[in-house]
Amino acid sequence: EITFHSLWRALAVMRISYNSFIIGWFAKNIEAGQIFSKDSLVDSIIEQGVNATSTTVKNAVSALISTFNYSPIGSMLNYCTEAGSSFQRVAYDDVTEIGLAYSLYKYAEVKGIRSLRVSDFFSADCESGPHRVLGIEKSTFERTLRALNSASNRVLIAELNMGLDNISLRDDLNSISLLESLLK
Repeated sequence: EITFHSLWRALAVMRISYNSFIIGWFAKNIEAGQIFSKDSLVDSIIEQGVNATSTTVKNAVSALISTFNYSPIGSMLNYCTEAGSSFQRVAYDDVTEIGLAYSLYKYAEVKGIRSLRVSDFFSADCESGPHRVLGIEKSTFERTLRALNSASNRVLIAELNMGLDNISLRDDLNSISLLESLLK
């Protein structure tokens, strides 16, 4: 069953990660389970050569941590938990079918592709997508893909048997029409 809460989660996490530099950077660079501090985030961003002053980076990181701690975004998206002055990114393993489908279509739109591979999302080279943004485990990813593949309103084809890991998205759908299709 698709609830407003699960739909909001799917939309929010993907849109925010693609439209906010700091949240996109966080999703790309901080792994699920990783412990970090504000200072370690600032140092990492500066080491990557981001074109901003250290004060700007510190302000962005402070805003990020405040967003996670004091708004529904942090708790709803399981982005981090606090332990003293350290934080930990938590995996988001309760992804819904609509959440994963939307994130795949959104990723495909950004990349300009329609054919995907599960293994590509879990490679070190992948900088966005459901695994990177949500921090979901491969088993959860594949289980949810299998459910989408066998649904009566099939929005994708997932070939996951005998070593295959192909995902084909429908040509007649985009991230918005996908939502309309699944909410009928």
